Amino acid sequence: MTDTLLILGTGSLAGSVCGSIAVLAPEPLRLVLVGRDAGRAARLGYLTATRARLAGRPVTVQVEVADATDRAALDRLVTRYRPVGVASITSPQSPWEPQRARSAWTDLLADAGFALTLPFQAAVAGRVAEVLAERGGWLVNASLPDAVNPLLAARGTAPLCGVGNVGILAASLAATLPAGAPLRVVGHHWHLHAPDDPAAEARAFVGTEEIPDVLARLAGQRGTPREMLNQVTGLASARVLLGLLGVGEAAASVPGPLGLPGGYPVRLGRGSVTLDLPPGLDRDRAVALNQDWSRRDGVWLDGTQVVYADRVVRALTRYAPDLAAGFAATDLDAAYAALTALRTALRTQPPRNE
Repeated sequence: MTDTLLILGTGSLAGSVCGSIAVLAPEPLRLVLVGRDAGRAARLGYLTATRARLAGRPVTVQVEVADATDRAALDRLVTRYRPVGVASITSPQSPWEPQRARSAWTDLLADAGFALTLPFQAAVAGRVAEVLAERGGWLVNASLPDAVNPLLAARGTAPLCGVGNVGILAASLAATLPAGAPLRVVGHHWHLHAPDDPAAEARAFVGTEEIPDVLARLAGQRGTPREMLNQVTGLASARVLLGLLGVGEAAASVPGPLGLPGGYPVRLGRGSVTLDLPPGLDRDRAVALNQDWSRRDGVWLDGTQVVYADRVVRALTRYAPDLAAGFAATDLDAAYAALTALRTALRTQPPRNE
C-alpha cells in the first residue's frame, strides 16, 4: 500500500522539502500539497511531480487548496486522504515581512525578537495536531519547533518531532567532517546565529568525542542568508520525513522530539523517534541545556505556562500588557487572536525612521 504524506505550505522551505523528497524517495509515495494560494500550490505541484519523473522516483503528487489555519478544512483533508503523517511547513507570519513590507509591526518584531511570534508559529501545528489526535497519524512541525513542540506537548498533542534548526546545524557540521562520521548534535534555534557567550555554543559529538571548534565550523552556515539556507534545510528535512516513513536513514538531529525543548540527536523509525544522546550527556543534562538556550532565545515553557524573556516583555508591554505576561498553553487560541489583532493594527502604521 502506498503511503500518503500531507505537506502543509507552499513557501520556499516547503518547496525545498517537496523537491528533495521528489528526487530521494525510494518507495512509492503520494504527496498531497496543501496551500491557500491556488497558483502557488499548482506551481509547486508541477515542480515536484516533474522533478520526481526526471529522477525516476515513484512519487505522485496531488494539490489541494485550503487554509491550514482552518481546523475544519484540516479535518476534511485528513479524513479524505488518511495520511500516515503530516508535515506542517507553514505559518501565518512570514519570516520575510521585515524585509518586504516594513511597518510598526515589523518594528515591534525587531525590538522583541522572533520569540514574540510563538502564537503564530503554533497556530497551524496546533490545529492539525488536534485533528491527528482524533484521526490518527503523526505530525512533524517546521515552525519554531524548539518552542512550539513543548507548547503543544503541554496541551497533550505533542508532534513527533520538528525539522530545521538543530538539523541545519548538524548538516552544516557534517559537511566539515569526514563522510559517514557518526555525528550527534544538541543545539537550538538560538544557535542559528553565533551565541553572544561562547560557552553557550551548541554541543556536537563524533562517537564519544566532543567537537571543540563548533563556532568555527558553523561560520559558513551563519553567514548564509536564511532563504538560501532553505536549500540545505529542505534536504535535511526531507531525509527526516523519509526516515519516519521507514525508507530513509535512521540517524538524525531534530528539534522538539517528543515535545522536548530545543534539539537532540535521535534514531528514526517508521512513525517513531527515540533519543540517541552521546555517552556522557544524559537526558536531564541535554534538556537543561536546551531550557537555558530557550530562555536566551526569548520564550520557554514553565510547566504549562508560556513565559517571555525581558526583551519581549519590554517591547510588547506598550501594546499588549496582558500578552506580554505570557499565557497558559490552554489559552493558545486566545493568544493567537490577540496577537493577530495587534498585528493588524500595527501594519496600518508607518515604520519608525532609522
